[in-house]
Amino acid sequence: MARSGQQRASGELASTEEAEKQAEFGAEPLGVAPESDDLTKPPAPPSLQDVFRNPGWQRMRLDWRSEDGDRLRSVLRTVDDRVIENFADAFVLMHELFEVVRKPEVDADGAAMLDRHGFPIWKRTPAGGWEEDWTALGSREREQFLFQITTRLFDWELRAADAWGEAMFARAMWEERFSIDFDAPISGTIEDRTAVGKMGAADERYFALFVSLYSRKSESIVRSLNLLGQRLKDSMS
Repeated sequence: MARSGQQRASGELASTEEAEKQAEFGAEPLGVAPESDDLTKPPAPPSLQDVFRNPGWQRMRLDWRSEDGDRLRSVLRTVDDRVIENFADAFVLMHELFEVVRKPEVDADGAAMLDRHGFPIWKRTPAGGWEEDWTALGSREREQFLFQITTRLFDWELRAADAWGEAMFARAMWEERFSIDFDAPISGTIEDRTAVGKMGAADERYFALFVSLYSRKSESIVRSLNLLGQRLKDSMS
């Protein structure tokens, strides 16, 4: 039975250790049932019950529930909007480069089609890639794009660091809220108090996941542009 404010042998409060444990992502590996050692009996033909030993396997969902899927798409769209707003100059630079090596999709009137952010929609191959011709990128254009990327990476790195800092603060708030709610009951088992902590910190947890996704996307933009700069530099050697 765990008590409120209980201190463990490590010197940490039980609520603090449990909050750090809950903040870790991942799951324990599933156990494997041991096989029979009796090799003298021929295996019985599998029945429907043997094939589906776990009823939940038969009922397993293969997609999000409609309301959950709608919410997830809304979250992803919001993250994309935020990333494009914060790295607008990076997206503009990339599409300026694409204008040289790609062709836009056009409508029935021959006008270039645009996405919801106002950027051109580029033609794709049947396999899902883009139709590109990198030989169209001359040495002078490569040099211009390289200098733009190199001089702007300083600012992009700082923006990505701000996004990472925001994610860390959100995670700290989540862990603190969990600890407070975990320690609130006067008594109860660790499992009982963990359930209370998770319920109380649900809002903070989802927000922390939201800003973590924003931080990951910010990092990927900086990493991709850094690699592109390296490729442009190598191609000029």
